[in-house]
Amino acid sequence: MNKDELESKCEGSSLTSEDIQQIFQNQEDATKYRQLKEKMKQVEDESYLLDRLDACDTSGAVEVLREFLSDK
Repeated sequence: MNKDELESKCEGSSLTSEDIQQIFQNQEDATKYRQLKEKMKQVEDESYLLDRLDACDTSGAVEVLREFLSDK
C-alpha cells in the first residue's frame, strides 16, 4: 500500500498526513534494520568460520581470506 492509498482510506479519521508519513518512515527503518541484522549475522558467521579455520591453518590462507572479506 502506498502513501496515497493509505491517506484515502484514512480520510475522516484522526490520522494526519504527518502520521502517515511517520508510518512509512517506521516501515523503512524496520526494513533497514532487518537488512542490517542479516548482514551482521553473515559477518559473524564468516568470522566464526575463519576463526575455526585459523585454528588448524599453518599456511597463512586465513589471513588472505580475512583481508579479502574485509575489503567487501
